[in-house]
Amino acid sequence: MIQALSSPESDAIVALVRQKVQLRKALPQVETFYDVDLPIPRKTKRNPLQRAELARVRAKAKNDAVRSWPKFLRSTRLNQHAVNEAVLEALENMASESERQQEMLQTTQSMYADLAAKHAALLEKHSELSQEQKKHVQEARTKFAHLENVAHMIESRLQASTEIPQSQQLPRSESDSSLAAALMDIRIDSFYLAFEDQFRGSRALIKERLLAYAPHLSAVKQQMTDAAAVDVGCGRGEWLEVLKEHGIAAHGVDMNERMAAQCRSFGLDASRGDGIAHLQNLPAESQAVVSGFHIVEHLPFPQLFELIRQSFRVLRPGGLAIFETPNPECLHVSTRSFYYDPTHRNPIPSELLAFLAAHVGFSETQIERLQPYTEEGVFKGYLDYGGIFRK
Repeated sequence: MIQALSSPESDAIVALVRQKVQLRKALPQVETFYDVDLPIPRKTKRNPLQRAELARVRAKAKNDAVRSWPKFLRSTRLNQHAVNEAVLEALENMASESERQQEMLQTTQSMYADLAAKHAALLEKHSELSQEQKKHVQEARTKFAHLENVAHMIESRLQASTEIPQSQQLPRSESDSSLAAALMDIRIDSFYLAFEDQFRGSRALIKERLLAYAPHLSAVKQQMTDAAAVDVGCGRGEWLEVLKEHGIAAHGVDMNERMAAQCRSFGLDASRGDGIAHLQNLPAESQAVVSGFHIVEHLPFPQLFELIRQSFRVLRPGGLAIFETPNPECLHVSTRSFYYDPTHRNPIPSELLAFLAAHVGFSETQIERLQPYTEEGVFKGYLDYGGIFRK
């Protein structure tokens, strides 16, 4: 905020200047041309020659005094009275101007305060509008995703129906039932995409968190220059982007068609499908990295066992498996946030996941706890953990 150029010290100086000016004006006007020690005539009778000599000495002293000044100051010295008057007038004008500037600054300060209050009110109003607009954008995005999936499904159905001979087509009732099931799948896909945006966090936030695994990727890349990776349950593609930025060719698989399509819209390699089935179709020892973020808690144990086993099979020696999941050691997770997602089955303790990896053959198992959680400034544990297993 603008501060007025006023203080007790400056006010005292201005008052002193005014006082000196008034005192100076009250003094009798005495012309003083210079300050020189001149001979003081004694009150004695002198003859004309002595008086003339004394006048000559005084005149010479005056002339010598003036000559001792620089040329550009001589006229000032000879007109000292006028100079003093000019300086006093200038000081008085400066004092008046200072007071005028102080009044203007006080007025400006008041205007600035009013403008600052109006600006704060506008910012608050803009923030409210932004939140409302964000809500509308999110709703529109969800509806558009649903319509896009419906259109894609209808197009696929029409194309398939034209390719199937009439004799092999399903009866109408069975076809309608299948169509209704497909529509429900699309609705669930759209719901889960919106759920991720709301509860998982933005893509930028998740990508930043995933950079915690960057040192492991760098180590793999140094060991395998032609490293390839597969990400099971790739979601919105944040991890695929991280892999791509580290020079690792990665393919993502997700059962949610909408999420796979979103990955492709970002220029990432992703397809809709079952991640475990995709691993089963890959050649043995063909991948440098197999990963799955927040998927193991969705699987019944037989599928979880097969996921870890197939990951070990397709990894090259020295390859890395990374599986991140909610950490049940944190009470906030095990008693509350884990159940936000209706597709979660049960929390997976880190000891269980590490034992399972060692059981299928991984030589190294490591657990990294992530996302510290606090309540009212008190640390309450880690929300997630990552199981890092090396073949």
